[in-house]
Amino acid sequence: MADYLLFLLFTGLRRQEVAALKWSAIDLNDLSFTLKDTKNREPLTLPLTDFIVQLLESRKVIKYSKYVFAGDGKALGI
Repeated sequence: MADYLLFLLFTGLRRQEVAALKWSAIDLNDLSFTLKDTKNREPLTLPLTDFIVQLLESRKVIKYSKYVFAGDGKALGI
């Protein structure tokens, strides 16, 4: 949950955009990520900061899902 909140704070994205973020949308070589389903329905590619890259790399070690911030299936009550 802490990584999810940090990602929200450092990117300014919407909760659902981050909750639905898949590893396939992350490009650690190009240091960017792409959101395909945005509010205006236009794909959006954004750069990754050094902090976010470190956060993602530490999460990738424990990767067990196609989602970056996999949960238990319950809606976020934030």
